[in-house]
Amino acid sequence: GIPLVGPSGQLLAEACKAIGWNLNDLFRDNVNRCHPLGDRKAKPTEIAACRKWLDMTIEAVDPDVIIALGDQAMHAMLPKEKEIAITKIHGLVYKREICGRERYVVPAFHPAFVGRNKSVLYPQLLKDLRAAKSLVDGQEAVGVPYSDRLGSWAEFTEILNRGKALGEFAVDFETAEFYKEIVGIGVAVGPGRENALYWPAATH
Repeated sequence: GIPLVGPSGQLLAEACKAIGWNLNDLFRDNVNRCHPLGDRKAKPTEIAACRKWLDMTIEAVDPDVIIALGDQAMHAMLPKEKEIAITKIHGLVYKREICGRERYVVPAFHPAFVGRNKSVLYPQLLKDLRAAKSLVDGQEAVGVPYSDRLGSWAEFTEILNRGKALGEFAVDFETAEFYKEIVGIGVAVGPGRENALYWPAATH
C-alpha cells in the first residue's frame, strides 16, 4: 500500500532531484486507500466510499500544495474538471477549498505514464513539478484554468490582440499522438471564459 516505491517511484525521485527536491522529503499517499482485488482500477463509487481516509490524511498533513499525479488523483482533487483529461491541464495551478481551507493543486503526469514514453513526457513532468515547486518556494501562482469555449479565428486573433495590448497572454497547443500534430490552440488573457478560448485548428 505504500505509493511510488517501484520503477514509478524511481522515475519520480529522479525528476524531483532534477528540480532540486528530495522525494523522501515529500509526503506521498494513494488517492484511494481501498485497493480492489486483482489490482483492478477502482470504480468512482469505490473511490467516493474511501474518500474519508484521504480527507483524514490531508487534514493531518495539512499541505499547502498538492501535486495530483495522474487522472485519478486529479479528478479526486479537482472534481469540477471530471470531464477534462490531464493532458489538457497538467502543470496548471488551481486554488481550491479542500478539507476546510484553500490549497493549491497542480495536476501532473503520473510517473508510470511518463515511463512509457520518457523521451517525450519526462520534460513535461519536470515542468509540472517546477510549477508546484515555485508555489512551495513562495512564488505566487500565475495560471488560467483550462477553457472549453470554442472560438472563431476572428475571435482568436481579437483575444491575442487584447493580450498584446495588455503586455501578457498565455498560449497552449493541443496536440495528438504525443505532440506530433497540433490539433488546436488555446489562448487566455485572464481568468474567466470571456478571456479565454480554444480554436480547433484541425477543423480548418
